[in-house]
Amino acid sequence: MSEKSKDHESAAIRAAVSSAIADVDSIGVSASDRPMVLEAVLAKRLGLNAGAFPALDSSAGKLHTKIEIGEGGVMGKIATRMKLSADVLELVYDIRDGQPNLVISGKKLPSNKAQATKLITQLVAGSRQAAEIDEWTSVGTIRAAITEYGRLDSSNFAATIQQLDSVLLIRGKGLDREVKVTKPGMEEIAAVIGNLVKDVA
Repeated sequence: MSEKSKDHESAAIRAAVSSAIADVDSIGVSASDRPMVLEAVLAKRLGLNAGAFPALDSSAGKLHTKIEIGEGGVMGKIATRMKLSADVLELVYDIRDGQPNLVISGKKLPSNKAQATKLITQLVAGSRQAAEIDEWTSVGTIRAAITEYGRLDSSNFAATIQQLDSVLLIRGKGLDREVKVTKPGMEEIAAVIGNLVKDVA
């Protein structure tokens, strides 16, 4: 199958998933029945039997399934590592020149600079590590993203990053400092993204 055909198929699947989620939300099923109903609706839209793909589950109002995650590409790698759908991630990141860039509205970020710094650090480091671009992410890359959102507090930047030691491993000093997201940290970042976009999607 050509890359163009794969992209078309992936887009069609994402559209079907989004429509299925909207359908299930509109009829208001209980939490316990949601996975079963969602699977049935999605199977109908894709022309499959209800048992033709892995069981579905819902978390933070978003569907988590292998169908949504797909394979390959920067967004696909992030989706797989964070166990989030591409539709959810596209509300936070845009892939340009093979790099994940933050596109979430600044209105969704804390106005407090320290809190925003922590959040952006997690979003940037998490996406780059999940996409296998960086094993360790430079604080210079993180600082640039924070500056773009107008949340940089240069005098407290290093100290604020240090406060994320429950989520990140931190090494180096000054401009050479780098961070690496731990496994529990990646799970926390995925949860943070779910909370960020729940009122947007």
